[in-house]
Amino acid sequence: MPATAPTPASATLDALRHALDTVVERERPRDDPSLSTGMAELDALLGGGLPRGRLSELQAPRGQGRTTLMRALVAHTLAS
Repeated sequence: MPATAPTPASATLDALRHALDTVVERERPRDDPSLSTGMAELDALLGGGLPRGRLSELQAPRGQGRTTLMRALVAHTLAS
């Protein structure tokens, strides 16, 4: 069976597959241990703690304790 010439659609699909493989590779869990928050329940929710070397965003409505939680995390990290 003769090989078919690539079409613009198949070339785009190949580029998309390559881009997706790159993203998936970057998002795979690393071997670095997570940073414990000092709160077992929160660590369990986060899959072991905060991922090292990553930016984590905390979202919650106003007045729900985001600043208090971050202060507790900083205090725990400095004490460790």
